[in-house]
Amino acid sequence: MDRREARRAAARLRALGRQVPLERSDQERLRQAQQAVRTEDTYQAAATCPNCAHARQEAGDPTALCPVHLADALGC
Repeated sequence: MDRREARRAAARLRALGRQVPLERSDQERLRQAQQAVRTEDTYQAAATCPNCAHARQEAGDPTALCPVHLADALGC
């Protein structure tokens, strides 16, 4: 599908009342970058956290986090 066809398809969907973003906004890219940094920082800190180690062991999930680090990763 070339760009012209994609724009026509998007126009048809918009005519039906649906929104189809063709590109991410600068604000969305900024939010995504901030989340990536927050996630990386959280997992680095969680690597030495005994509560996170316990959560990983209990869940059997190598990516499990303790409640404190989970809240950090989610930006709460």
